[in-house]
Amino acid sequence: MIILVDFSNVLLDVEKWELDKEVVSLLIKLGRRGYPLYLFTNVPSVKLEVYEKEFRYMQYFDGIIHDDRYIKPNPQAYEMLEEQTGYKYEDMIFIDNSKQNIKVGESFGIKGILYIGVEDLRKELNKLNLL
Repeated sequence: MIILVDFSNVLLDVEKWELDKEVVSLLIKLGRRGYPLYLFTNVPSVKLEVYEKEFRYMQYFDGIIHDDRYIKPNPQAYEMLEEQTGYKYEDMIFIDNSKQNIKVGESFGIKGILYIGVEDLRKELNKLNLL
């Protein structure tokens, strides 16, 4: 099982302009339980480098999946997930704040969790026995 996490409005609290400490705490727990964590984002490459210097987010992830040509919800953004992670779609969990992005992921067989807040995320992860 692998967990894909969106950057803006999931990992990054854009209103406070800082990483969401509670989301980070959940990611650390998931990582300690042995789940590979990948950032699956629409953030352009140039911004990712700037954000890494500002937020130091990469320490929580095994890798980043993004493509400056194809962004979610374009299905082509999802087509590369198996190749880039080494996992099958049905072994992926995708956390995003966009219903449309989740819906496209689910069309590939990815389990989607719509992010509406950290408490709901915790409940969904517990339902899946991941925490």
